Amino acid sequence: RRHHAVRALYAEAPLDSTTLRVLADAEAPLYVIVRPEHRRAGAALWAREDLFPIAFDDGTIQVREVNRDACRAAMSGAASPPLDEELIRASGLY
Repeated sequence: RRHHAVRALYAEAPLDSTTLRVLADAEAPLYVIVRPEHRRAGAALWAREDLFPIAFDDGTIQVREVNRDACRAAMSGAASPPLDEELIRASGLY
């Protein structure tokens, strides 16, 4: 599930409920790095500043904090989670 969540953050598709749950359930603060190529590719984390507020921006690279409460709140309106078999296949472990 964590593997899926990391891939989903940098993918163009909207975040699904599995990704949001992984982020919301993290016990420690989480931060993600946004590089110029992520902006150009329309990465999900770039499109959702409500979930990933900017913690640092040097004009090229951004560090964004994961707003765990906002991720939890967004889970109800998120896309359906992938099946466990799909997660395993996508991880390369299958």
